[in-house]
Amino acid sequence: MKNTPDSPSQKNINYGNITAGGDVHIGDNYYLVEKALQHSILFLRIEPAEGGIYSLNMHIKSRHDGASKLGTSGEPLLQHAVAVNIPAGLFDDLMEFQAFRRGSDSPMRLKGEQTWNPSSIIAFENRLSQQLYDAFFSGDIGQVCADFIHLLESKRIEELLLVLSTNDEKIINLPFEMVLPLLFPSKLGEAKKSLTASNFGLVRTKVGSLEAFNMQGDLATAAPLKMLFITALPEDLDERGKMLQIEEEQTRLIQSIGALEATGDSKPKIAIEFLENASLEELDKALSARQHDIVHISGHGAYHAGEKKGVLYFENEDGDEEQVSGAALGECLRGHQCVKLLILSACETAMAGQEGGVTEQAATFGVPAIVAMRFAVTDEGAKVFTTELYTRLAQAQTLTRSLAYAREALHREVAQRREAAPHVPYIAEWFTPVIYQNQAMGSLIDPTQPYHLPDQFYPQSSFLKTSKSRLIGEGFIGRKRYLIQMRQAFRADKHVCLHGLGGLGKTTLAEAFAHNYDNHSHQIVIFRNGNQINEAHILQTLQKRFEQVNPALAAQTQEILDNPQVEVLDKLQVLLDNYLRGRKTILIFDNVEDVQTDEEGQYHQKIASDLLGSFLKYLCENTPKNCHILFTTRYKIDDLADVVMHLPLDKMGYAEQYRLLNYSEVLRKIDLKDRDDVYKRLDGHPRGYEYLEALLKKDKTFSWQQVAKSEEKVFENLLLAKVYERLTEPEQQIFQLVSVFISRTPPAALAAVSGQPEAALMPVLQALQDWSLCFLEKDGRFEVHRLTREWMGRHVVPDEKRKVWALKAGEYFENQFTVGDDLLAKAYYEEAEAWEGFARTSFRLQGHCQLIGMYPQAFELNQAVLERNIDDKTNADALNYNGMMLHSVGQYDTALGYLEQSLAIQQQIGDRQGEGVTLNNISQIHKVRGDYDTALGYLEQSLAIRQQIGDINGVAENQLNIGAMLFEQNRYDEAIPLLRSAYQIFQKIGSPAIKNAEGYLNAILQRIGEDRFKAILSTLQ
Repeated sequence: MKNTPDSPSQKNINYGNITAGGDVHIGDNYYLVEKALQHSILFLRIEPAEGGIYSLNMHIKSRHDGASKLGTSGEPLLQHAVAVNIPAGLFDDLMEFQAFRRGSDSPMRLKGEQTWNPSSIIAFENRLSQQLYDAFFSGDIGQVCADFIHLLESKRIEELLLVLSTNDEKIINLPFEMVLPLLFPSKLGEAKKSLTASNFGLVRTKVGSLEAFNMQGDLATAAPLKMLFITALPEDLDERGKMLQIEEEQTRLIQSIGALEATGDSKPKIAIEFLENASLEELDKALSARQHDIVHISGHGAYHAGEKKGVLYFENEDGDEEQVSGAALGECLRGHQCVKLLILSACETAMAGQEGGVTEQAATFGVPAIVAMRFAVTDEGAKVFTTELYTRLAQAQTLTRSLAYAREALHREVAQRREAAPHVPYIAEWFTPVIYQNQAMGSLIDPTQPYHLPDQFYPQSSFLKTSKSRLIGEGFIGRKRYLIQMRQAFRADKHVCLHGLGGLGKTTLAEAFAHNYDNHSHQIVIFRNGNQINEAHILQTLQKRFEQVNPALAAQTQEILDNPQVEVLDKLQVLLDNYLRGRKTILIFDNVEDVQTDEEGQYHQKIASDLLGSFLKYLCENTPKNCHILFTTRYKIDDLADVVMHLPLDKMGYAEQYRLLNYSEVLRKIDLKDRDDVYKRLDGHPRGYEYLEALLKKDKTFSWQQVAKSEEKVFENLLLAKVYERLTEPEQQIFQLVSVFISRTPPAALAAVSGQPEAALMPVLQALQDWSLCFLEKDGRFEVHRLTREWMGRHVVPDEKRKVWALKAGEYFENQFTVGDDLLAKAYYEEAEAWEGFARTSFRLQGHCQLIGMYPQAFELNQAVLERNIDDKTNADALNYNGMMLHSVGQYDTALGYLEQSLAIQQQIGDRQGEGVTLNNISQIHKVRGDYDTALGYLEQSLAIRQQIGDINGVAENQLNIGAMLFEQNRYDEAIPLLRSAYQIFQKIGSPAIKNAEGYLNAILQRIGEDRFKAILSTLQ
């Protein structure tokens, strides 16, 4: 490295030389590189100057064993600040790129997009990267960076941090991370395999001087990492804002890093607490109680350009939207020194403004490190980044290295996808994460300390657990959407009835909600089952409560209650007026289905006693303000339909089941590899988990026999036979049909299978929901719980009938338009043992997977078809698809083997069309190897077959491929007739392949000139 003071480019650089021996001369001091610069910080301060010019200066600081200026205030690396005039085009391009990133989503990436294509996206990214580099790193600043990066790459220093510091709004919003490839350019013409060195970090800071930017503090604690995960779904946020649903966000995190927690032993690498209410107050309480290392906020954020400020959408104590600024978040976190890292996984949280973006403001309050998102982030990108980041942090790697590996994972993924599927417009996301730091950071955990997870880390229940409230382990799990709906109902002075299958957690949900409602302000009175839900017991219970608060007046009400001449409803009114009026109370009537059973034990949807029905209805209609009523029942109560809001209770979601397992010390030990199957089999049924927990307490070794026993116990608890008997014959017939469907299903699918119109089916579906035999969404989609479906299959629906209906369901979904529909069609065809449909949908899915570069998934789909050995034609097609898939990823020998197997089968069964296709495909293997003669031989065989059978499109494809190969050999006179013929055929049949033929013809025109090109065409005519 040449850095002599006499070099013209070095006149402004404040070090004379960095010698091979290890000395560096900075200013008046000599430092030994291996001793003094092991952990170095290059501090780049960017400040606005007059006339739109910016002033750049750079200093260095290092943590080392001395106490010199280098370790405290730092050394200047430039004698004079560098003036930079940033071209306006940079900001214009950034605005255009920002608009593109806001509009980029999965449909665009899957289907292609009009304005943006793969090459234009890559070109734009490269242009922005180069503009940023030229503006800030092309001169002395760039030379200093290059010098110290060389020291890093030659392993003479351990870690290098490039810190960008500025208060300027326009500058702080620039995506500086895009310059990383140019700071680490390729060497000796070799293609780069990585983005940067793993011990290099580029961070931003609100700290204005290097002296105030501290070296690493003593932050590490004992394993495991403790994370507080927060998702916000404000009740009154508009529908667009609700796109990031809590369940989806939690599921994504679990799929990313759940394996680090669900280790199957008592020592998880990460321990996650999910914050139930996304409010600053609850955040403060949780951090105070359990001392988390990381706060991860996932949800919805925005940058309001008009107001020039960023916000996060949190909730207030009522669950309504509350826009939280970074300052408010920072103030909350400032009181908790345990927090070492804040992650804001919400779009545009790294955007800055005059009043400050979320990250900018939070950083001002001293949070050691913040990771935020500069651009909109895709689900796939967030998962890749999160997985790698937490895996590395859990391994006790430094924050710098962990972030570098996480960014590298994003870089590697998009590079692989672009290489595998160059026709798909994948967007790069490695420069989306932005890092703010207030100090240099090391590892978040110290592997030398004894492992320590506090006994009470997983929160305990905040309400009194009774013998009836079915809690698993310690805590109450989720059901937030029901808590929201119940709260809204109570605010509107409506009473609520929760109804659903036995064991879904109605009692627990009711008690938890009542205890926490309105900040724990209501007294709770619970009446359980038939023996307590009667007029006399209800009156006497309320009277006893009244005696405790006003004995004198209660003595008078007791006289009225004892008087046989007073009507029951009048007695009730006395207690309503004297005890309940003005007193915040919630009355819970639990397991009301017991009072819907007649003397013969038969279930009804009406209260068996007319007097009790009138009594409860009167109670609901005349409760004073601030007195609320909650019913729980298995079935809808028609008698109360006019006076309560019925809420059918659904099963627990994926994330809720995961959390439920972690709340139990017993269930927590189930490995993640087994959990997904447990989720599918118990299907979000809390009682099933309760039974499983009890079995595991006796036999601590997990087995699938224990899960099967849990299922059987749930069957006994569901009482399905008794309910099925109460259905009308039309309801039984439709219930048999709906029990075949395996997921949330639109009514149109049921109509297609049943042959009945949707309008006629909806009342029946509603009736089935009233009996809690299915769950019905507001949009009409229905779902039957897996355990109910299994019971129906065992006891009611014969296998042959089930297969017939599954076949019709497969046909319906195959005729829909989404990948999800094809997946469902494939599943139904498999259940129906309709293997032709199974193969057809599998092939369509594998084509989609190949289109978007998911080659392993495509291979698995084809292999599944081969394993079924459906017929020779299908096997040949699957082998052909696998051959072309392997060709796409460069595995030519293996690909050729599959294609030759396919060809042999096609020739044996006389499949001439398939033979023509496979011969063409085999030619492409030889072509890519440069064996043009062999490739041409296969193409000519293919062309002859396709001409013989009249496959016009195939003929044009062969002509295009032959013409393309002749073009590569500069045999233009031979190529033009074939390309011309292919062009004309594609034009006639309207094929998009016409662009390929046109492209080759235009390329030949450019190479040989117009005169010769026309001369060749004239010979054709």
